[in-house]
Amino acid sequence: GFIVLLLTLVLRNLAKVLNLNTIILLVVALQGVIFITSGCGFLSSAMTDETTPNSWEVFESRVGHFSITYPSTWSTEQFTKGFHSDQEAIALFTTLSPFPVVTIAQKEMALPTLDKVALWGEERILEINDEFDDEYKLFDIQYIEINGVQAATREYLIDIETSLPLKKKDVYIARDSNGLIITFATTTESYDKVIGIFEQMIASFKSQ
Repeated sequence: GFIVLLLTLVLRNLAKVLNLNTIILLVVALQGVIFITSGCGFLSSAMTDETTPNSWEVFESRVGHFSITYPSTWSTEQFTKGFHSDQEAIALFTTLSPFPVVTIAQKEMALPTLDKVALWGEERILEINDEFDDEYKLFDIQYIEINGVQAATREYLIDIETSLPLKKKDVYIARDSNGLIITFATTTESYDKVIGIFEQMIASFKSQ
């Protein structure tokens, strides 16, 4: 019972990270319960985090017209029509474990600015957490440069009230006709160990 409960919590949080709606969440959770009860040992590697990737590959987005590097052991997907209920998602980076996860969303805007993209990012955070009625905490926006281009970042916590809280980091990028949000998510316990991977990914980002 405890293992199934923990697995359901992991899958619930993962569904929130990927902006899956409640119906899809139930399907994912059911599949996970079937998986673990069949004796596959899912949770034994569920929280395994790769902290020092040995090699990297370049991801080129046909939809977003950008490139970014990622650990070669990770998997990637591109979306032209969104991902399930998240119609703004254009890319997904995953590991063999549920976390960490990196997602990229794009939205067309008139005269994009960092403030507009950051506001859109906050709307996305509120939308998914309000649906699940969970506690979350937003930290202040910080400004950075990525290859000479100004960008903004924000860290935040979700599922604070649960036994598996997550820590996420958004990077906001304003371009000529759209905004991008690159989101990193993992457990609060592993965040400091693996955030360097995300920072290296962000440092490699280039619009095409």
